[in-house]
Amino acid sequence: MKLRFCITGILLVCFSGTSLAITVLENAGFEDGSTGRSVSIPGWISIDTPDVIEAGGLNDGGTPIQPDFILGSGIGSSPDGGNMALLRNAPFMGAVEEIQQEISGFTLGTNYRVSFYLANAGQEEFREGLPNQDGNGRIEVSLFSSVKQTDTVVFEGFGSQSWGLQSFDFVATAESSTLGLKAAGFPEMGGSSETARLAIDGVSVEVSPVPLPASFVLLSSAFATLRFLKRRTSRRGLEPQPQSMCDV
Repeated sequence: MKLRFCITGILLVCFSGTSLAITVLENAGFEDGSTGRSVSIPGWISIDTPDVIEAGGLNDGGTPIQPDFILGSGIGSSPDGGNMALLRNAPFMGAVEEIQQEISGFTLGTNYRVSFYLANAGQEEFREGLPNQDGNGRIEVSLFSSVKQTDTVVFEGFGSQSWGLQSFDFVATAESSTLGLKAAGFPEMGGSSETARLAIDGVSVEVSPVPLPASFVLLSSAFATLRFLKRRTSRRGLEPQPQSMCDV
């Protein structure tokens, strides 16, 4: 019993500083507000003119039969479902789109994980002489004055866009910070166009999973050894003892 209380106390000391609280983002799945080109996205600050679309894409202009172009033509829903934000990077047009959100409630020195679903949505063109926007690209993630990048996301074809989960860890250096998600990486990323449109959905910021410290693993091994020795001692106490010559 004393051993159990001792181990419990050690575990409390080891993990007393670990928080499991989740930082809640506003409109993380882009369901609030309307879909459309260059729309206001509740809860987010828009840099340049990001769009919000739903699965299947967004017909912009023209008619349902002959649109001018379709944003994210044929794209399926992300695992988060519903709407998605669309960010474009077209350096030759001076368009570098980004969304930002101010977050507070961070604990200094704590690791936080930023996660979101990402797909290369593209833009299918129907206007004569204009190419599809189907370049490759990536997303820059910024938090606590630190910037990280996703791997290159290759355009896979209209109707064949696939979603992937992206995750990045940041150490809190302030109690509040601005989360930024920006389309980046053109035109050096390649593709048949210098412009690409990247879809984002299901953004989250939460405390990073804390791996078990080496001291805990060592403690577990020691505890298992002590239990084995205790059982062995108990069994010996139950075994009949050999009689000595004096007892005969």
